[in-house]
Amino acid sequence: MEFGDYGTIMSGNPFLKMTPEAEKFAGEVFEKMRGEQNPGKRMRILLESINDFYGASWTGTINVDLPLGIWTPTYWYDPENGHMGPTLFNDYEYSDDFNLWVEALNHTGRLFTLDVEKIRWNFPVEYQHYKRMKAEFVHAVPFDGTITGFLIVRNPTKNDDSAKLLEFLVYFVSGEQYKLRLLSRMHHSLKPMGIEHSNDLIINLFGDMAIQTKYGVIDVPSFGTTKIGRIIAYLVLKKNHSATPATLARAICDGDPTPDEIADKARKIKQYIYHFKVSHGALFGEEQLIIPANGEYMLNPYYNLKTDIARFDDLRTRLRGLTDIDEKITVLKTLVKIYRGIILNDTTDNEKFSESVNDYHKRYIDCLMELCGLLRKKKDYDTIFRYTNRALSLEWCNHKIYRWNLLALHKTENHSTGRKVARMAKRNLASDDYIRMKNDLIANNGESIRPVFDFT
Repeated sequence: MEFGDYGTIMSGNPFLKMTPEAEKFAGEVFEKMRGEQNPGKRMRILLESINDFYGASWTGTINVDLPLGIWTPTYWYDPENGHMGPTLFNDYEYSDDFNLWVEALNHTGRLFTLDVEKIRWNFPVEYQHYKRMKAEFVHAVPFDGTITGFLIVRNPTKNDDSAKLLEFLVYFVSGEQYKLRLLSRMHHSLKPMGIEHSNDLIINLFGDMAIQTKYGVIDVPSFGTTKIGRIIAYLVLKKNHSATPATLARAICDGDPTPDEIADKARKIKQYIYHFKVSHGALFGEEQLIIPANGEYMLNPYYNLKTDIARFDDLRTRLRGLTDIDEKITVLKTLVKIYRGIILNDTTDNEKFSESVNDYHKRYIDCLMELCGLLRKKKDYDTIFRYTNRALSLEWCNHKIYRWNLLALHKTENHSTGRKVARMAKRNLASDDYIRMKNDLIANNGESIRPVFDFT
């Protein structure tokens, strides 16, 4: 299947053949944005201006999680409901229902257009989704960068000859979205612990690394996989112990490094630490995060270090002493919320981190399973679905998570979503795990759950 059979994928440079109307519009938009530093307001200016220029019924962005197969609208404007008003999109759409869009993702940065009536007979399911969203014609451009998704203009009614302008504007829209993502992480990822004293230092290792002091935050995607990020993470995991340059060199090397590679990295440890000091020294005032100690390096003992890993461990210890089911549920909910993903998101092939990565991920899954079991006793299937849905975004190939997710959907009679999740499970799980999960659900819930697995 090729997208070009049902729509049009444009090619070429968006600056070529730009119409006078497009040039005028671009100038007016950038004039509106001039001097505005708030990325949220800049995004609103962009989306509303684009929508007005094309006379559209809806303009916005959709983010795509391809491994999980989930699509979510993120920012939008329509002339009837304004910015972020009610939308015909579901909170979650499934990529299995939009095969043409998956094909279009292979053409990042290029405009594609879709005439909905052309797919009516070949893609009837996809066609019905478009009709639900009252889409008759669509302009869209996939993002090209760190965010996977689209800039979409639905039902444009004018300036069709300037559609390729969207290939130019998509870079500005995705840039503002990236800034908004960073701001969201800064405001929300560290709230549970907070800075209380001037020497408090917060370092989160679950998922993307984040560092916070009273002066500010480092919360940059993939920072934990940089060399200095791994050095900091290793020293955090070793708590109050120092480490030699050679030991730290092994922490930043993947696989099985040779002695020469270790020696080379060991000589550069001082450079990595110095570069970090130059780049982020303002975050630590007069102090330094990493200090030398008799030829080795350690975290500065001046700081009162708080970590998400330590909080996770403390809560698990507290959990063992609880007997009241409601108290257990409260603690377990906090535990699974703290876990934002494997340590540093990218260390499973590094011998210095693999044990911690695997241990904490197993503990997270154990906590999630215990939470689901307790919630089942209370027949709280909506909460089971919410927590397992989040868990699937962290690990989409775990049959235990799918089992609880499908059970919750069955108990809440959400059969349509159940079939979509079952289809995702079949695609992502090993065949034996899928069959075992399916048979277990049918055996314990009767034939009423079997239709969930009847999909084509």
